Amino acid sequence: LFKSAFEYRMVSDVPVGIFLSGGYDSATVAAILQQNRSDKLKTFTIGFHEKKYDEIPFARQTSEYLGTNHTEYYCTPQDAFNIIKKLPEIYDEPIGDNSVISTILVSQIAKKEVDVCLSADGGEIFGGRNKYVSILNKFSILQKIPGFLKPFMVNVLRHQFVHKGLSVFGNMYDSETRCNRFADILTYDEKQILKETGIFSYDELLSILNYKFNELKTNFDTQINQHQVSNILGIDQKTFLVDDVLHKVDRATMSATLQGREPLLDHRIIEFIAQLPSDKKIRNGTTKWILKEIAHKYLPKKMMKRDKKGFGVPMQKWLKSAGRGPTKLISPFKTENICGSSSRLDCRKKPPIGDR
Repeated sequence: LFKSAFEYRMVSDVPVGIFLSGGYDSATVAAILQQNRSDKLKTFTIGFHEKKYDEIPFARQTSEYLGTNHTEYYCTPQDAFNIIKKLPEIYDEPIGDNSVISTILVSQIAKKEVDVCLSADGGEIFGGRNKYVSILNKFSILQKIPGFLKPFMVNVLRHQFVHKGLSVFGNMYDSETRCNRFADILTYDEKQILKETGIFSYDELLSILNYKFNELKTNFDTQINQHQVSNILGIDQKTFLVDDVLHKVDRATMSATLQGREPLLDHRIIEFIAQLPSDKKIRNGTTKWILKEIAHKYLPKKMMKRDKKGFGVPMQKWLKSAGRGPTKLISPFKTENICGSSSRLDCRKKPPIGDR
């Protein structure tokens, strides 16, 4: 299935490349495609000078082992801030995933050499996130608690966490609970900003959220009623994968006039993986078990056994250092870059359409 799905995404009358990170997903795609090719695949990686976030050494090691034609680029704070200025134009709405910066930048780099790029998103279908193991561990602990104690513990935890916006047992199938929890975590400053912008009032925001959550409830809030792993993966596939990951990659690649393709999300792969027992996805704390077993046929297990960095951005460190040192960064966080006003709050006077 992998070979068929991956090769199908290589069909093109223009050059095709692959986003290569230091993880299993993209390495598996690149390894299977490069195996029987005489020409070198073009692979692209974005890295950071901050080692905690940098995947370039891992991607370079994979590229050298496979023999791909590899391009890597180190993202600087100024690169990131330049991209942040363009986010309203690219996404048309707020987006809370800072990996959009890396995705847009790697798309811009890839576009210089190819017109189509494969992105290995979809680890969620294989059970590929550490949070899944964490949730299963919590289930295991809860199962050991005597039944007569559970109602008491749930009430205590809800009282301690829900009102602080840190719910562990908050009912994700209850739109009112989610909405109220969101309201609880709004700080005074955020409420003031909502009020002073004049875009909508705090009460109007809650009304909008209630409407949207109730609308979503029909489509998303049905339990799959399988093993806990299947329930968790099903929810993420319907929400996080669609509303964050694919939305992010689609807009990022389009902004660079690059066509993005997702080989791991071939419908045949999804249908096959969905029918597998849970222990083929997460086994003894190992995520993506079946994908890793396949990957080790093409890539040395010793080489691949490393911590995944993810596609995060050292934004907090950059913001703390912004304006310090001999070269001051030009911060994008000024309203004039978005709405033409020098005030941080007064966005009501919008510029002409052509200047937005």
